[in-house]
Amino acid sequence: MNSNISIASCARLCELSISVSTGSKQDRDATSKVNVDNNTSQDNVARVTKNIFAHSEILPEIVKFAAQVRQEHSKLSLPWNDAGQRLIPNAMIQRHMETIGQYRDEFESMVQEFQDELPLLREHAEVCLGDLYDPMDYPSDDQIQSFIKSKFSFNLEYPPVPEAGGFLNGVLDDVKEDLNVMHQKGFDKKLQSATEDMWNRLAGCLQRLSTQLTDLTDEEVDAKQREVDEKAKAKGKKSRTVPASKRIHETLLPSALEICDALKAFNLTQDPVLEKKRRELKAIIDSYDVDTLKDKTDGAYYRHEMVEKVNEVKKSVDDITSKFSF
Repeated sequence: MNSNISIASCARLCELSISVSTGSKQDRDATSKVNVDNNTSQDNVARVTKNIFAHSEILPEIVKFAAQVRQEHSKLSLPWNDAGQRLIPNAMIQRHMETIGQYRDEFESMVQEFQDELPLLREHAEVCLGDLYDPMDYPSDDQIQSFIKSKFSFNLEYPPVPEAGGFLNGVLDDVKEDLNVMHQKGFDKKLQSATEDMWNRLAGCLQRLSTQLTDLTDEEVDAKQREVDEKAKAKGKKSRTVPASKRIHETLLPSALEICDALKAFNLTQDPVLEKKRRELKAIIDSYDVDTLKDKTDGAYYRHEMVEKVNEVKKSVDDITSKFSF
């Protein structure tokens, strides 16, 4: 899989780094007391961790938001190395920059809210934390800005994909070849990981469609009905009737179509088999709509028709992905 030059010309690396203070901090005095009270033989058996910002409303939202950004970043890129760099096709860079750029603006706005909230958090900390309160845990007014700067950051860079031999100037001739071989092996391993990720996304999309479009058998309906009846009885509520057809979400087909479109850009090695399977899935998705699948009269027929086509593609994709060493 020697595609170093072509990959370097049609994609870039992407580095996203987000730092957030969670407010977790070890309380040494409480930790020591717990270990003494429980007669532990060592002082590190138990550890008391306190949340010094437990009374903040905005900080938990910032933590969740950072996780959401990382998830979106992963969706718009491919895995590359253990250092956190990911691979992004040139065709996706503008979308990535706009999407993550909007997230960065929102992140900075939320961090500003937390900065404005800090004096009030410090004022009410003793009531919230009780005996775990330590005034030294909180920044003074003069320290707030530097505290925020040290605890919160959002950095985004797009370095180029390194090309073979590009870093060997000045290296002794007798090791250049060995370094090039090492570089190529590492590059091929990264490209293999990115390729497997593309196939995984296609396989996952097909699996979701197959699962959602497949109606329950009579035996499965009966089993699920018994389960629902038992839960309702335990709660003293009226049981509901379990339908054979699964609930079709409005996002089922649009999300699948989004994956199909992304895979076209992600196919950096121009794998003809992957492109063929992507086209086959896209053709199926384009042939149906959610309202047809949810139709009370003919929905079951169209779900059955569509899932047969999906499963045909799924089988061939599963045959390919089974050969990867995930």
